[in-house]
Amino acid sequence: MEFDLHTSPRAHDHPLTTGSIIPRTWLLIRSDGTLLARHLRLLVSGHIGGCSTIDEHRWEVIDGQVVFLDSLSRRTVIFDTISVSEDGIMVMRGAVRGTDSITYLLQERQPLSQIAEERTDTCLVSSLTHGRRRNLVVLRVNEHSLHHTWPRDIADEDRSWDLCISFYGKEDRFSPTDFAEYHVIQNRDQKFSALHKLMYRHSPLWDYQHIMFPDDNLMMSWSTINRLFETSHCFGLHLAQPSLLPESAGYHKIVFQNKAFRLRFTNFVEIMTPIFSRQALELCAPTFADSPRGCGLDLIWPSLLGHQPDRIAIIDEVGVLHGRPLGGNYNIEQGNQEMIKVLNDYGCSWNIRELGAIL
Repeated sequence: MEFDLHTSPRAHDHPLTTGSIIPRTWLLIRSDGTLLARHLRLLVSGHIGGCSTIDEHRWEVIDGQVVFLDSLSRRTVIFDTISVSEDGIMVMRGAVRGTDSITYLLQERQPLSQIAEERTDTCLVSSLTHGRRRNLVVLRVNEHSLHHTWPRDIADEDRSWDLCISFYGKEDRFSPTDFAEYHVIQNRDQKFSALHKLMYRHSPLWDYQHIMFPDDNLMMSWSTINRLFETSHCFGLHLAQPSLLPESAGYHKIVFQNKAFRLRFTNFVEIMTPIFSRQALELCAPTFADSPRGCGLDLIWPSLLGHQPDRIAIIDEVGVLHGRPLGGNYNIEQGNQEMIKVLNDYGCSWNIRELGAIL
């Protein structure tokens, strides 16, 4: 979808508010026609999500106008012209401060994907016998999953997390997990297409503060999971993961444990076991539909969250073991194609790096 810079949209008469802006998705276009962002969001935190090509990372509504701010909180772009195109699309224009001719255009667009509506083919069975715990683990398993061998090194009442089992094995081999609060059979889906269906709009799985989506070939204890959630809460992390122990199978060097640190702030968290705050998951869960295997999603999530340098981290004080060889359970070529498409759709690139650390 492209906007004709030479059309004359009709004026928009209603004053803008933060609440009226946050739900929308935008293209960001420079006056020379350069597309700066394909899927920009103005986040409730004040960050600008989905764009890494401009100097500004924050925004506000000031006197009824959307304003972009630089790192010194200076107003660099004021969108002082608001209009609606002939097909009802909101458009905002603003001059870039300090230039004579450069303007930015924010054009509303349909998001690439959305949180799933409630589905009749996803039968989630709850066996909750207590109040919901603060956190949730959503685990895709088959009959060979390692979760039955996780060391139970704390009492059940000391778990800070409930467990949801999504079974993808042969249905006649399914048996409930004795310490799980939810069960569902989803043996026709890849990991992230199944998770997209589970996290439908009114799912009870949203009623948690942090939610983790580990692979089923990770070895970690109950207390390890407690500690991951506690660290995420302590540092206010929106997106995190445990580090991998040295003997693990792994592809990205950055995710292996560095014992010099409690955690490292990064612009990358792997799809192997991401931990989301609920706020972050609301922004990222729609993307689960864009890549059934998850390929490329870990490269776009930090962008969607506004590149907040102290809210995304690899937790080095907790290491887990990843045992399955890479590429053992899916077509690598198809995965690469998914990754290329999702990066192109969201306008992101492969640029993994560390941004800081806590000793």
